[in-house]
Amino acid sequence: MKKIRLVADNENDDESDADETVALEAKSLLELCRQYLRSDMLKSHYRSRSADLIAFSNKQFYEGKLITIPHFQTVQNEVKGIVWVPVQGIFTDSRNHEEAEKAIQIVFELLKSGEESIGIVSFNAAQQEYIADLLRWRANQEQVSLPLSLFVKNIENVQGDERDHIILSITYAKDKEGIFRKHFGDLSLAGGENKLNVAITRAKKQVFVISSLRSGDIGSEKLTNAGPKLLEAYINYAQSVGEGRSLNIDYENIGRNSGFILADKLMAENPSLNQNLSFADLTVEENGKLQSILFTDDYLYFNKTTKEAHGYFPLMLKQKGWNFKNQYTRNWWAS
Repeated sequence: MKKIRLVADNENDDESDADETVALEAKSLLELCRQYLRSDMLKSHYRSRSADLIAFSNKQFYEGKLITIPHFQTVQNEVKGIVWVPVQGIFTDSRNHEEAEKAIQIVFELLKSGEESIGIVSFNAAQQEYIADLLRWRANQEQVSLPLSLFVKNIENVQGDERDHIILSITYAKDKEGIFRKHFGDLSLAGGENKLNVAITRAKKQVFVISSLRSGDIGSEKLTNAGPKLLEAYINYAQSVGEGRSLNIDYENIGRNSGFILADKLMAENPSLNQNLSFADLTVEENGKLQSILFTDDYLYFNKTTKEAHGYFPLMLKQKGWNFKNQYTRNWWAS
C-alpha cells in the first residue's frame, strides 16, 4: 500500500509559498485562472451589429479567426459601424477640451433621437473626469435627465461594459506649441494594446471616434511599444471606414481541398447569387439589394463542428435577422 505523507517537507513548503505569491500578484480572477488552466479562444463574436466594429480587432488581435456575423438590417441598409469625427483639439493638462465638447454634443444628439444606451470612453483618467464634469454641467443647464445606463470611463476601467453607442475620445493631440509629445500613458506599457482592444470593441451598433490625430500623425514606425502602434493603425482604419474608404481585411478560410466547388456551380446557374460576405458561401440579391444568404457543403461547412453547423450557427443567424438556406452537393446532383 502506498504511504501518504501527512507532513510537508521544506521543499513542498517553498513550492506552496511560490504558488501563493503568484496568486497574490494576479490582478484579476481571469489572470489567475490563465496561470493554471488551459486557454481556448471563443470563435464566435456576438456583440457587434456591424462588421466594421470588430474587423480591426479580428485581424490585429485574433488572427482573423473570429466568426463575425453582422445584423441583416445593418448590412442591407449599409449602416456604418464607425463614425469618424475629426476635431482640431489641443492636449493641455492631460485633457482635450475640443474632444470633450464634441463627445457631449454627440450624447445630446443621440438622446434627442431616442437612443439611451450610450457610453463615453477616454484614453486617460484626466479626460474622463473632465468629460464627466462637463456632461453634468450641460445636463443641469438644459435641465435634462441623463439615462442611468450612460457611463463615462477610460480604457483602464471599461472592461466588461457594452452599449449600443460608444463615443471614443482619443484624447491625445498636439500641444499649444503644435508639438506632439507622444506620451500615451498606460497604452505604452506592456499589454497596453489589450486595453485598446477592449476600448474599441464595446459598441453594439456604432462607435464615434473623436480624434485630433489623423492617419500618420503618431509616426509609430519610430516607436517600439505595441499600444501606440496599434492606436495609429486603428485611427487609420477608423478614418478610412468613416470616409467610405473601408480597408479590405481578409478573413482566414481554411477548408478541405476539393476540385468541386458547389458555390461556383450555383453561381453559374443563377446570376442573382454572389460571394461578398465572409461568413456565408453565397448571397442572394434582387435589384442590387441583399435578400438572403445560402450555405453549401464547401469550405465553410467543414470548418465547423456538427453542433455548430446545425445548432449554434443557425440560431445566431436567426438572432441577427438573416434569412438563409442550405444547399448540399448531393441535392445538386439529384436535381
